[in-house]
Amino acid sequence: MRWKFAVVTVAAITGAVAAITPTQAQQSSLWTACLSETLSPDAAIEACTKIIQSGRETQQNLTIAYVNRGGAYDQKGDTDRAIGDFSEAIKLDSGNAAGYYNRGTVYAKKGDLDRAIADFTKALELDPKDAEIYYNLGTAYAKKGDYDRAITDYTKGIELDPKDADAYYNRGLTYDHKGDYDSAIADYTNVIELDPKYVDAYDSRCWARASSSQPALALTDCDAALRLKPDDTYALDSRGFAYYMLARYDEALADYDAALKLDPKLAHSLYGRGMIKLKKGDTSGDADIAAAKAIRPDIADKMAHYGMK
Repeated sequence: MRWKFAVVTVAAITGAVAAITPTQAQQSSLWTACLSETLSPDAAIEACTKIIQSGRETQQNLTIAYVNRGGAYDQKGDTDRAIGDFSEAIKLDSGNAAGYYNRGTVYAKKGDLDRAIADFTKALELDPKDAEIYYNLGTAYAKKGDYDRAITDYTKGIELDPKDADAYYNRGLTYDHKGDYDSAIADYTNVIELDPKYVDAYDSRCWARASSSQPALALTDCDAALRLKPDDTYALDSRGFAYYMLARYDEALADYDAALKLDPKLAHSLYGRGMIKLKKGDTSGDADIAAAKAIRPDIADKMAHYGMK
């Protein structure tokens, strides 16, 4: 189960470039490349840089060029340059929501959630009808552990865009972390109705159902996830948990082993495998549990919260 941030987007402001004047016609190919969503990031960066350095552009167009170059840098994984360009765009136009929104998204990727929240909040002041900003603000609060605030923001986003499957999914995860499994299951069900091939929703509904004393029903969800993606590590782990809750330990071990073959550091599976080994009298389970705690010190409390004892 993993929260999802929306990707950086620059589409909110690119429409302003339509105002290029005839004297700028020779630069139209540069603008096409700078704004392109299909060219390589390097090509976009080169074109946007030439526009920025040309000395011919209006402040509005420079803002657009900085935002688009920042998006290209982010695509390359150069988050520091991306933040620098978004910051330049904000200096040029402090009322531009896209600059704050995109910079917030990059801060979120870097794990700087406080700066991300500040930027998303400012973006919403400027553009209070943007569902995607609420979505990312909710995700930042969720990752900080402020689940009630996250649910509030996800809900506002869903009201603006009722067909956003990711928003339902992340709100479901947040309910899940609060132990409100009925609400989580309802949200995962909404996701599946919107997108029947949404693997993570089946996986997460499997986990929530296993946690809420519905492990037999949970198996149908994990099986569905694995039909869609047979090597999904998280679905294998979730099905192992469902089997554990059904006391079908041999099948749980097989799933945990398969998950750990794909990801040897998956703490959930290490802990679950260790617990089963100890139940079967195999003291090597202590090593699995110790390895899980080394990766995630709170794993015992977390799994006890979900019912693994």
